[in-house]
Amino acid sequence: MTTTRIENSDKSDREAQSVRQVIEAYAERLRANDVAGIVDLYTEDAAVMGPDMPTAVGHERLDTVYRAALDAVAMDFTFSFDEVSIRGDTAIARTRTDGSNTVRATGDRVPGRYRELFVLSRQDSGWKIARYMFQPRPEEEP
Repeated sequence: MTTTRIENSDKSDREAQSVRQVIEAYAERLRANDVAGIVDLYTEDAAVMGPDMPTAVGHERLDTVYRAALDAVAMDFTFSFDEVSIRGDTAIARTRTDGSNTVRATGDRVPGRYRELFVLSRQDSGWKIARYMFQPRPEEEP
């Protein structure tokens, strides 16, 4: 179930859909192994926070992290939206993913279930990801 909360009356469902489209583009670019395309979805000062890894800040560091990850595994995940909330020029999306990582060196397929929090910032060019945090989803959580 998706909850959309838009705090300002001048916002519309179209804005929430624009936020979803950025995150769906992120999933598509992960599947396509498109590091430059992934990094382009982020603000210049973006931060990615994942389990057991240092926080990656800025385009240069994001490029390094995504390049290393996608060199090691092929990612195929689908995002489900639990919440999209917009207030002014900031949007928050709470999502869940299901899918798999395929280890490139061995071909082993490893299923994955994650929960994520995206913070997006409205830029002149549209919505960009400013902060992204993810962690494995507990088995008891749908």
